Amino acid sequence: MQSTASSTTSSATNTRWAFSGAIPLIVIDTYEHAYYIDYQNRKAEYVEKFIDHIDWAEANRRFAVHA
Repeated sequence: MQSTASSTTSSATNTRWAFSGAIPLIVIDTYEHAYYIDYQNRKAEYVEKFIDHIDWAEANRRFAVHA
């Protein structure tokens, strides 16, 4: 399956990318509102902690179902 990228803009002027026919396996919110209270400007630490808590078995199951 070939995916094509397109973007849409919400009323809050946040750009969201959509890939036609793609199914997300893992999603992370990296906008400042998602991490600032706990991590201030330490976005890399937020991402590292997120990765530490991924349920890889579930990600693999989703991949197997939709591959």
